[in-house]
Amino acid sequence: MKLFVSDLDGTLLNNEQELSEKTVEIINNLIDKGMNFTIATARSLDSSCRIIKPLRLKLPMILMNGVYVYDPAAGENLVSNFVEKREAEEVLKFFEENDISPFVYTTNSQKENRVYYKGIFNKAQEGYTNDRLSKGDKRFRLVDDLKVSLDQDIIAIVCIGGDRLEEAYGVLKERYDLSYHYSIDIYTKEPFFEITNKFANKRDSLLFLKEYLQADELISFGDNLNDLPMFEVSDYCYAVENADILVKQAATGVIKSNMDNGVALFLEEYFNGK
Repeated sequence: MKLFVSDLDGTLLNNEQELSEKTVEIINNLIDKGMNFTIATARSLDSSCRIIKPLRLKLPMILMNGVYVYDPAAGENLVSNFVEKREAEEVLKFFEENDISPFVYTTNSQKENRVYYKGIFNKAQEGYTNDRLSKGDKRFRLVDDLKVSLDQDIIAIVCIGGDRLEEAYGVLKERYDLSYHYSIDIYTKEPFFEITNKFANKRDSLLFLKEYLQADELISFGDNLNDLPMFEVSDYCYAVENADILVKQAATGVIKSNMDNGVALFLEEYFNGK
């Protein structure tokens, strides 16, 4: 079995954070013909479900860079990788001491997802929050103290914008055995820094999927640095033309850009050539 896995933002999605009609048509047609296709995204289920709704996805998908492996058929998570409470508490203390205000993603005992934050402190945070609230995202909770999140399962701690995130990334990755995803956001061009459980990455999640689905070949598509772990364990990996230079260097090949339906057209040609 060959398993095809694509990142969303900057890869399968266009610059308007949407699936083009052409991409939807091609991908669905190939799925109907038997292509084994899924996604691996930094987005949560709440954030991605509206976007991917047009696709007839059947296989488990990787969410939040590997925090979850979610089975849409069963409506449940096959894998959940949460940050330990002690580690989350120490990371939040570090951010407070360094005047950095993160967003804390959690899930409670009723399986309700929440995003706790203390306010909006830069334009990148404003855009991030307003975009989700404008689309009906009900997870966000404005609080005075982020410690209220520690009584729940910690999905991720996310920092957006500002000029201190790269330095914080350098310090924290030497202190705690966690997964760190630092990059420049493809939409805002601002720094984005996410901290998750050490097993929450696209590499380990993809290896789980390979075993779970009994796949013998992995073919992946990506554009940003968080896709590199996925590339490491793929038999073939392709970067879209708009990808980060490091991603292109690690790829088997470079395909058309996200704005030119690169992934869909590659897959169409791949299967038509069989």
